[in-house]
Amino acid sequence: MTEAYISLLIGDGYLPGALYLANRIRQFDNERDLVILVSDISIKVHRLLERFYSKVVVLLPDSKIATSPYNAPELHLLNRPDLENVLNKIHIFHQTHYEKLLYVDLDVLILNDFKGLFDIEVKEWELYAVSDIGWPDYFNSGLMLFKPSANVFRHLLALLTEVPGVSYDGGDQGLINYVFQNKWLRTGDDTKRCGVWYNLSFAFNMTLSNNYESLPSVLRNLTDIKLVHFIGIVKPWMLKPSFVNDFPDGSLDSFVAQWWEQFSSFENGEFLPLVFKNVESERIEEDSHETEEKVDEEVSISEPQDETTDFKYQFGHHSFEEPAPVLDYSTEGEAWKLNEEQLTNQWDVDAPAEPLPVPVEEDEREETKAEAELEELLPDIVQPEPPAPHVFPWEAYNEKPTRVFHDYR
Repeated sequence: MTEAYISLLIGDGYLPGALYLANRIRQFDNERDLVILVSDISIKVHRLLERFYSKVVVLLPDSKIATSPYNAPELHLLNRPDLENVLNKIHIFHQTHYEKLLYVDLDVLILNDFKGLFDIEVKEWELYAVSDIGWPDYFNSGLMLFKPSANVFRHLLALLTEVPGVSYDGGDQGLINYVFQNKWLRTGDDTKRCGVWYNLSFAFNMTLSNNYESLPSVLRNLTDIKLVHFIGIVKPWMLKPSFVNDFPDGSLDSFVAQWWEQFSSFENGEFLPLVFKNVESERIEEDSHETEEKVDEEVSISEPQDETTDFKYQFGHHSFEEPAPVLDYSTEGEAWKLNEEQLTNQWDVDAPAEPLPVPVEEDEREETKAEAELEELLPDIVQPEPPAPHVFPWEAYNEKPTRVFHDYR
């Protein structure tokens, strides 16, 4: 078969995603190959992947691509140190023994069959992908249909090592977008060639958003969604199966719960989900007799966890606990937690009990005394009654008439 699905596994941390992807694709496509590129994985994980994938391609140490110094600042902006080695994704363009490849990230939930994408005719320097939710003028590299090409691979590698800031995010997505953004004319010189990106429906690679328009759009197009992409550092296998975070109003089951439901239903030799122990062991990059002997070791599998137990992420370096309740401190005032020393002025402490008399000038005293004597000599004056208030405002401006007409009646 000249067509295949392909993915990438760096380290043991995404192993649950690799098992999910292989089992889920096999539910609707048994004809095409399943290929996975791997790096920095243990012997046991490598052996297990061979049971689920058609080909496990190991990236040798001299072929691995680390973060370029040119792209380190951009990668730092994402606050995603786990993406340091994702530039190895460009090796998918070097698998030229296939005519057509469909790349899929491991952190996805597959809701419907999407093998129909292989019906699209794709040429060299062409790529089909879905717009990225962060900036739709770019595409998301979590799902890509393309024709492998050594020319494209060499072009990507040259850009990475020679052009400062070539990747806007410091990772594979920014680099691949740089080539397939239709911004340069094609020429005979491969160093100046530009690929062409064709946009696919958002249903083929849907990423969730907190935007107020997201939920109505998802509900309206729910039956058309093929794939849900869990972007970000937290993946579904890091959370409890009962975790609900997508639609708190109850309009739709959590996609995390759906991922666990599918993952737990797979039967391929052993019941899943699997909990692997001691996977952080020897790496398969070294070519030694000791490594070859350990490949034949059996994979250690424990019983699946009960949903009621306290589940923790066991495949990476982080442990995700239940979030603490949010407390309301709005009545405490502004900056109430600041521990600052309160300063008191000395004159505030020793202030007199009675206010000091206000100094009065000599002229003001004489004037006040004269006014008091005058009031004693003057007789009491009877003040006239104040006029009745006006009913209408204009009555205050009425003038007394000087001429009148006699009444002859």
